[in-house]
Amino acid sequence: MGLRQGLEDQLPALQDLEFREFIKQPLPYELESDERRIAEQIEERVREFIEAHFAEAQLAVDELLQCVTQEVGDEQIIDWSIVTGQELESCIFSLNLVLGDVGFKVEEQYMRAHLSYFVWDDEYWEHYKAPIEGTTPMRTASARKKTKQQRYQYLFQYWFYRLAKQRLEYYKTLKRDCEQAIYRRTSDRNRVYD
Repeated sequence: MGLRQGLEDQLPALQDLEFREFIKQPLPYELESDERRIAEQIEERVREFIEAHFAEAQLAVDELLQCVTQEVGDEQIIDWSIVTGQELESCIFSLNLVLGDVGFKVEEQYMRAHLSYFVWDDEYWEHYKAPIEGTTPMRTASARKKTKQQRYQYLFQYWFYRLAKQRLEYYKTLKRDCEQAIYRRTSDRNRVYD
């Protein structure tokens, strides 16, 4: 079932809603078996990449979380004031080592995605301009059908890049938080109060 069929099935119910309620409704869409298989393969490859390349960063984060987490009753509370500067610096150092290496690999993935886009685009236009009988929509359909593998390859490369980039940004943000915690501590100690 594609997006159009899903919307047509839902349309009578959706038309009864007010506009604000309508835009809050998720669009019904189910992946077809080929699409589902491809999505699962992409997710598995990204999971393997993240486990292989971000393992050290996750260890540093886990160690930091143990240092900043305290038990209060039944809850665990994150309190940056209980962690030492040395623990913060150790986490920053570990993250820097990993982020430098992984950042390069994520950028390589971006370049692969970019290249696969150009390969797909060139093949698409080559097939589109090929001499065939028919209308423009027929040319488009033919070119899309003939370049399906290249389009999926591009999608895979880009999806892979975006998920890896998102994880990289998470660790960069955490590193920045550690740096700011150190800065706040040193600026508070150096501040002269009247």
